[in-house]
Amino acid sequence: MTSIYSPTTVREVLLLLLKADACPHGGSYDWRSGDIMGSEALAKAGTAVPVAHDPPEFSRWLGTLLQPKLTYHERSAMYFAMQNYFGQRKNAQ
Repeated sequence: MTSIYSPTTVREVLLLLLKADACPHGGSYDWRSGDIMGSEALAKAGTAVPVAHDPPEFSRWLGTLLQPKLTYHERSAMYFAMQNYFGQRKNAQ
């Protein structure tokens, strides 16, 4: 029996994490919204599947972001790389 739901891809999780990270942080409500969005994205990460045409960096970025003792600098480097990749792709279209 096939499911009507398709699995979440690693690409989708990365984009959700970027969206959560970019959530405006003007007030305490914005922080809560961003935290909730980030938590929901990380919950999906456990079952996210890679897609054949995605670059290998995707799995590496997600694996790094899932590490419990990630430093601020390591986290920032991952988000910078993701923003750079997806920003370039968006501008090329």
